[in-house]
Amino acid sequence: MNPPKQQYKNHILAALPKAGIGRLTAHLSPVTLRRNETLMEGKSSYAYFLEDGLASVVVTLEDGTTVEVGVIGKDGVVGLPVLLGAGRMPGRTFIQVAASGYRIKAQRLKEEFERPGDLRRHLQKYLLANLVQSAQNAACNQLHCVAQRLARWLLDCHDRVEADRIPLTHEFLGQMLGTPRPTVTLAAGMLHQAGFIDYARGHVTIKNRSGLEDAACARFGVIRTLQWVNINFSNRCLQFGKDKTPSGTGRIIPLNSRAMATLSFWASRFPERQPEHYVFPAERYGGSGAVFGACVYWTDPTRPIGSIKEAWEAAKLRAGVKCRFHDLRHTAVSRMLDAGVPIAKVAKIVGWSPATMVRMAARYGHFALEELRSAVDSISRTEIQRESPVFPPVQETVVASTRAN
Repeated sequence: MNPPKQQYKNHILAALPKAGIGRLTAHLSPVTLRRNETLMEGKSSYAYFLEDGLASVVVTLEDGTTVEVGVIGKDGVVGLPVLLGAGRMPGRTFIQVAASGYRIKAQRLKEEFERPGDLRRHLQKYLLANLVQSAQNAACNQLHCVAQRLARWLLDCHDRVEADRIPLTHEFLGQMLGTPRPTVTLAAGMLHQAGFIDYARGHVTIKNRSGLEDAACARFGVIRTLQWVNINFSNRCLQFGKDKTPSGTGRIIPLNSRAMATLSFWASRFPERQPEHYVFPAERYGGSGAVFGACVYWTDPTRPIGSIKEAWEAAKLRAGVKCRFHDLRHTAVSRMLDAGVPIAKVAKIVGWSPATMVRMAARYGHFALEELRSAVDSISRTEIQRESPVFPPVQETVVASTRAN
């Protein structure tokens, strides 16, 4: 009788076929990792596949300030520099949330990585996702406020830990974000008042993930968790109920013909789809085939895709464009404003408040000199009114009473 097959939680190990995992099994040693335990600092003789918990990659600056540059959970592997042949790597990788997993000698993993096959393909995919994450972190740290950065960081942790209650202190959050503790406390208070999180001594609890996604700098979560019930093919729009928006008001997003054609084509690949199924489903572990092939056999429609960042990078590569995901909305806003769409309509479509829309219109509205000159010329083409259309004429009685006072 054959022994039962080992069930791995680590995404890379779980995705390997029998032959691929068979070559590694004898070299994988189970380990239990304590919080703050260092896995890699400069160099390491081992690589780690986490089954649960969380590891952080931090860089320490000359003034002693630490900033997190990466998060690793059961989605990947600790020890990517080893695979690239780097003898040393700046920074420190340590356990942020107590974990367990498997350890393997770095040289052995490198030898397996250099063999063409499934392990190499999955590690390359994770390497690409890791590079995207690093680039996104750099952009987020530069362009967004602490509250947005904290929201995004909590989402990264939530994705990997898969638990609503995460052991985190404000001091630790400050170290990860590279900001003073009082600043983190203020940002956490904002997210708490909005009803997105709760925090007690040493723990943060995610209460409203969709709200946290809306508060973060990225909009990946909205697309990642899109379900077929949200798509109204008859009225050409996306519909989100009250429970799907942080304001509790719900939202309807109109779709143009190109978006509808793309969604209709994608729907045809899932003939047995149900309303509660996810539009972008997770890959079923153990499946094989084309990386970007759309085949129901390779997916689990009851679970959302873990991340769309990899698909986004691949789409950019195929299209031959270089931009950030966040730029798509800004480009759409600019095009609508340039086409003369009223600001109120644009605000409704993109989900911005009127005040935000006015500020963004000034930033993303691109007007040629001729357009501005035409706007000024319109003043002289309009008949001058003797009375202001905004303020009513001042009554003499009012003026007299004001002087008397």
